[in-house]
Amino acid sequence: MQIDDASQIPNISQRTGFSIFVFPRNFDFNQIKIENAYIVEPEKYERNASGTIKKEQIIDVLSIIGKHQVEPLTILFRPAEKMNSVVANAFLKSLEEPGENIHIVFFTYDLQQLLPTIRSRASIYYLKQDFNLDEAPNASKTDLELAKSLLTANTQQLIKIADKLQKNKENARATTLDILDIAIELAYKTYFKTCDEKWLKKLTQLTSTYDNIRQNGHIKLQIIANML
Repeated sequence: MQIDDASQIPNISQRTGFSIFVFPRNFDFNQIKIENAYIVEPEKYERNASGTIKKEQIIDVLSIIGKHQVEPLTILFRPAEKMNSVVANAFLKSLEEPGENIHIVFFTYDLQQLLPTIRSRASIYYLKQDFNLDEAPNASKTDLELAKSLLTANTQQLIKIADKLQKNKENARATTLDILDIAIELAYKTYFKTCDEKWLKKLTQLTSTYDNIRQNGHIKLQIIANML
């Protein structure tokens, strides 16, 4: 389901036991204020930094959930994809029966990184970002054209693009992340203009590539492995 405004999220989250909100990559979670929320996120979390939600944090959450709640309490995971599969599996039982007055909310940039067993238990909402869908990303003409090529490349073209980005002598990783970020914005806008599900798949490929390269993955290998 699509929502037009982030201000709707606190009310929506209080109407469900478990909800997932999917955001465009450049969205800042701090814009959303949910009253009486217990926030679970990687320590020293930054939007473009690596890090994981740890097992110890889930143990703390399970302890809170196990207590009787008189007032509504929201357990907010942001970004939820920072839970590894072992930690997520440990939390599955609580998603089935959150308990009275407990609302579990996941904020994520990449829905496909969440376990299918988790996605199947949630009410899922996509945030339509408030921007002009016809407005080009703020980027140089060269970067914009390269990002567009990345979205439409066949196998041979993709290998050439990956090779070009890998061999950038100035700052290959930063340049590649910039190109991927532009491509993500283009794919996101195209999805909302066309409602074509193939762009959601493309977004998943792009965001996985972005995250892996940001965490020091091999540029060329990650582009080819994720984008083909």
